[in-house]
Amino acid sequence: MAAAEETSVSGMAPLRHRYRSGTNQPHKRFGALMTTSASGSAPALHGEEASGWVQDYILGATLDEIAAKTGVTKPTVVNRLTKLGIPIRNQAETNALRCKKAFDLHGQTIRNRFLQTRDVKVVAGEVGLPEATIKLFLRNSVPDHEVLARAPRNPSKVYTENDLITSLRQAAATVEGILTNAAYEGFVDENPDLEDGRRRPGNQVMGLRFGSWTGALTAAGLPANPHAGPAKQFEGEATAIRSIVACWHDLVRPPNVAAYDEWQKGKIEHPSSSTARRLLGSWNLGLVRAWQIVHGIVLDQDDADVAIPPSLAEGQSDGSGALPDHGDYRPADEEASVAPSVELSLPNYLELERAVGSHARIQNAVAAELSGVGMTPWSPTAAGPQFDLAFRGDDGAFTVVEVKSCTEQNLELQLRLGLGQVLRYAHQLRLRHDQVRAVLATELNPSSEWLDLLEQLAVHVIREASLKEDLQRVLAVT
Repeated sequence: MAAAEETSVSGMAPLRHRYRSGTNQPHKRFGALMTTSASGSAPALHGEEASGWVQDYILGATLDEIAAKTGVTKPTVVNRLTKLGIPIRNQAETNALRCKKAFDLHGQTIRNRFLQTRDVKVVAGEVGLPEATIKLFLRNSVPDHEVLARAPRNPSKVYTENDLITSLRQAAATVEGILTNAAYEGFVDENPDLEDGRRRPGNQVMGLRFGSWTGALTAAGLPANPHAGPAKQFEGEATAIRSIVACWHDLVRPPNVAAYDEWQKGKIEHPSSSTARRLLGSWNLGLVRAWQIVHGIVLDQDDADVAIPPSLAEGQSDGSGALPDHGDYRPADEEASVAPSVELSLPNYLELERAVGSHARIQNAVAAELSGVGMTPWSPTAAGPQFDLAFRGDDGAFTVVEVKSCTEQNLELQLRLGLGQVLRYAHQLRLRHDQVRAVLATELNPSSEWLDLLEQLAVHVIREASLKEDLQRVLAVT
């Protein structure tokens, strides 16, 4: 948007400026309509007042809210919106639009804070949204988020590596010779709290953080005995985590205790659920540790409840220490409908993505076409940019797709938003992938001027009406 464009009191450009590049331009008759009195005694709406209430409706206000704010009847509001060519939303569409606004404003914060706290209630309180809205967002952005939610973060059990090493050295100072596992356990019994009042970390925390008791002593710079005799079959936490992961993969879902016990029958190489719980603290904590392996997202390893042995954590990166930025495709929900009580305003941009199911429909259609030609569609993980979907072309290029549903009224705006998003995602992904290709998938056909611009910027276009043919052209480039 040009710097010289007029802005309203809220910092939002007046409606007439934002529509000027669209195929329909209701601003040309905006003034005349809004200065004409409604039937009866309803007051006329004009100027900034009219612009403001139309903006409010487009942003998600209900007809009743607009009527109360402006002092006109609800039928009058409906009539004037209809004359402006603005379709009337039903309640489900309004609820979904408000949800999307909340996700646009708070999505990254919701995702990051949930992965840190694993607590829906805490996140809802921090961002000021209903828990139902938070759960809806997590359902589509954090895989198997229920596993994490069943084991909320306990701040008193967060230990830095220095905390652990200090505790080991303090214990070692009280014994002669090598600090054994049993000697440390006795030290913890006699000295249960750290200086700051937190519970002193036990043997299990040491084993999970450093891989073994010997590894813990070595990290602390303390002498350690070499392992004597044959290793116990299930002495390592890593074995229990790998077994839960193997069961998870076979069942294609997070296993509960009963499902794991049924799966484990006859598999003597895997520990029983009771052994796994003893090694990992509880079944839910075991699932949280396995979740990190299954989904390739490593949580805060200072958190004793979710720490995984280094040998497992290292396997979740590409060797550079970076976590995966993509994973299995998660189909978008084309029927999502909730009723959050959210009051939102967007001072910096106007979002007109009213057809709430269109985005999901187009995204799933692209994924289905990719699968149909042998390509693997991906969804983003919490470790990277939140694109709609991606795939790797035959030439090895990481291809990122941004989907934009639109109407004739908001096509220009949606193209601007989509172009900015896909270029930003491509730039971020080039820090991790040698070759990245950008694709913009749209519900309506961009103008020839827009197609020229996208071609100049090396952004490929997929249009819903010609999705199969356009995707084939993108694939031919690869």
